[in-house]
Amino acid sequence: MTVTSLKVRVQRKANLKTKVIPRFPSNVEVQSPILLDRTGGAYTFSLDEDQLRTDVGAPSIADIVAYSAASQASSAASQASATASAASAAAAAASTSFLASSLPTYPTRAVAAAATISTGYTAIQIIRHTTGLPSAPAVYIPGTVAGPMAFQEAGGHYWELDLTGKQVLLPWFGAKGDGSTIDTTAVQAAVTASSGRRLDGMGLSYKITTTITGVDNVEIVNAQFVQSGQSAYPLFSFASKTNWQFRRVRFTGDGDPTLNYASGWNSALLFTNTGSTDFFGIAVEECIFENFAGNYIVNASITGTGGIKNARFRRNRVLSDLGANYVDQTRIWLSLFASGASAATTGRYFDTDICENYIDANSLTIPIAPWTGHTRISIKNNFILNPGARSLFNSAVGTHNCYGMIGGYDTVGAIGNTTTCGQDGEISGNTIVNAPSAGIYFATAMNYNIHDNTISGQSRTDEATLPRAGIVGNDLRKSKIHHNRLINCWGGVAVVTNTGGSDVTEIADNEIYGNSASDSFGVRIGAPVGTATTNVLAVRRNTIRLTGSASIGLKSVSTSTVKYGSLVIEENDILSPYKGVDISSSFLVGNAVIKGNKYAGVLSSIALSINAVSGAVIVQNETFDLSSATGFGVNADASVIEMSSLQFHGKTSGSACVTASGTQGCIQGVQFRGVTATLRVLAGSLGYSVPAYTGTPGDYVQNLNPDLTGTSVTYGGWYFKTGTSWITGP
Repeated sequence: MTVTSLKVRVQRKANLKTKVIPRFPSNVEVQSPILLDRTGGAYTFSLDEDQLRTDVGAPSIADIVAYSAASQASSAASQASATASAASAAAAAASTSFLASSLPTYPTRAVAAAATISTGYTAIQIIRHTTGLPSAPAVYIPGTVAGPMAFQEAGGHYWELDLTGKQVLLPWFGAKGDGSTIDTTAVQAAVTASSGRRLDGMGLSYKITTTITGVDNVEIVNAQFVQSGQSAYPLFSFASKTNWQFRRVRFTGDGDPTLNYASGWNSALLFTNTGSTDFFGIAVEECIFENFAGNYIVNASITGTGGIKNARFRRNRVLSDLGANYVDQTRIWLSLFASGASAATTGRYFDTDICENYIDANSLTIPIAPWTGHTRISIKNNFILNPGARSLFNSAVGTHNCYGMIGGYDTVGAIGNTTTCGQDGEISGNTIVNAPSAGIYFATAMNYNIHDNTISGQSRTDEATLPRAGIVGNDLRKSKIHHNRLINCWGGVAVVTNTGGSDVTEIADNEIYGNSASDSFGVRIGAPVGTATTNVLAVRRNTIRLTGSASIGLKSVSTSTVKYGSLVIEENDILSPYKGVDISSSFLVGNAVIKGNKYAGVLSSIALSINAVSGAVIVQNETFDLSSATGFGVNADASVIEMSSLQFHGKTSGSACVTASGTQGCIQGVQFRGVTATLRVLAGSLGYSVPAYTGTPGDYVQNLNPDLTGTSVTYGGWYFKTGTSWITGP
């Protein structure tokens, strides 16, 4: 059924025009403010003007009548002095009521300025700043020449922007927001006026040619800022400002490839604390950063004793594919540095949150860099792709590095300083792809928990200056690297411990799958600088799978002046073509305990190498699958060697299962399964200055079980070297 429509047009003179072509019989209905009278079968339409005025916010007929009556009363009052005061008061009250309830509206500021606006009005509305600019209705109130966005109307009175509310629209200040018109002055005015408020960009794009100076207590949302020219590096400076936030903002750089990068260009945001008061409430969330060519896209610095607390960088998207035409340089998305971190409670970052960011890092060398002075930092669930893939930085060697994230470098404090180093960090759930030097690199840090990260494609091998691996901890104390997954990496985990106390640093429960490089490794451990360390470095329950022809499951680096406290290497599952565990030439203050590990693979050199170790070495409950091995099972030469409960399987060619020598030593409880008799145990001096066997052992080899494959044997299978000859034991 077709419903007949009624069109009504209300003209300025309150004439009511209608157009309707009904067909009867018909059910005719109306809605307010239209009235319908069906008396006598005639349809009479009328307009409820009071209701219409209410709907559109205009004064009612009663108000107009009251205003007219008051005016007449005021005129009569001049002729009747006895009633003058009462009539005048009534007129003033009626006039004020009428004007106060009205909100005159003007299309632009220019139109409003050309009008004579009654002083009785408490506010007016202007739809847009200027003809051609975006519609952004703004309320103005009576003001002064110094008021925000003040203008003088034809009557000589000033009106200023009403900023008593909590939200400000950026176009109120004359910004066009089309991405090509220069809006620098308007944006600066808007930011300056927005302290204590939210500044809404209305989803528009603003071209900036000079750095915008920030203010305290402002939230900037829903805008795009386009950088134009080197005077706009950085786009925003919040030097010595607190409690500011950017949310849902797009920052677009100019991609200038001509910058002198030695000057340290800041691209999008710069913020600092140079004083003694802590700053709070800094946040960059749900923003987009793109096409920036400077050294630091977001750069923070603390140089005073005041800290920065609870800073949040979350759910941002960083796009950095600038192409290949960029000079060798450092380019970082987020850099947090504290040169004032002189103590545990001053000049530091506290409770920083860097989470859920997506970073396409093709033209970045280091996407995330919380350098120094951090307490309780959280870096979680970030996705970082291809750091340095399109930077010449990646093609260089030595000190030129590309990382997924790097931090903890506390240059203020000495190694082992518990008050100045990075403290209490959690790095978890991150995915980092193709970071050449390291996916995660942290140094001089204490109580760091690095876990459940996935890192793939680490490839750089030039570790003469700095360690290279999927995860690197350089000078760590009381920290744990665990349950990470490292895939196709030249190095899995590399850790250098800290000298402090009797703390335990642990590498545990990681899955490590090396790349095809011939010299790849699973875990690399290093001793700290010093000779009096008493701490413990533990490597536990890791699964290591390597394929390189010269790969090593676990290797150690130390010297006579760089010593471990104690080492614990236990329950690791290692498959390596070359070496399983190699702690040769290591120096220890305490002991090395190696127990419960499993070894397999080609093992063309040594499954477990403990040659020239300065401290005591205890080897227990080890299992060696040597079915494909041509090298040694255990090659031991330490000041003290104690081996027990070892199992060797399937060795039929190559070097012996065990060779051992040292100032003191013992081998006991060893089992051989499917091992050729002549390849079982070859013992060197084991307590004697000249290799010899007297039949009366002081240090001893005992409890060697016969071959358990069912083949009968006529001797225990002990073989000892004396001079250049081998003799059998009893």
